[in-house]
Amino acid sequence: MTKPKFRNPEHFEINPMRDWIRKNIPSGPRGVVVEDIDLINNGNEVSDIDLAIRWFGPKRNSDRYGKLALIEIKYIKKPRLNRSKVMTFGLLDKLLRKGDPKKKQYKGFYLLVYDNDDWDNSNFWLNQQPITKQELINFFCGKAQPIPPLKFNLEKGSVLYPIKIH
Repeated sequence: MTKPKFRNPEHFEINPMRDWIRKNIPSGPRGVVVEDIDLINNGNEVSDIDLAIRWFGPKRNSDRYGKLALIEIKYIKKPRLNRSKVMTFGLLDKLLRKGDPKKKQYKGFYLLVYDNDDWDNSNFWLNQQPITKQELINFFCGKAQPIPPLKFNLEKGSVLYPIKIH
């Protein structure tokens, strides 16, 4: 991992992932909103979901409320979700799916893995399937979902990693 960089020392450090998103993904007025969901306390462990991404408006083939996907991001050294995260994220996924039984707005939960802090030079895996940088940009822009979302099994505390759609 690289040493943190700051735009202004008195402010937050530059996060390479967020910086890459700012440079490559359209902003809110263009129908894409990327949020960081911080601190979910499940009683045993504090977790966070790295990204909630919402696509909305006619350019994104949606209404003004939009479509939503949740994305956990991991560095290559820890590419799997631990049991606590599987249970927490799986419950959240289950509740969101129940709230959208026709699958019109909630598009699922994804695990994005990268191998280089410099995202311009990184390789990416979405739900353990390799994807190109352009496929990732298209996914973030709501243009395509090259890989189905994760399927959680709360009874077993496990997750099923789907295969790539061609």
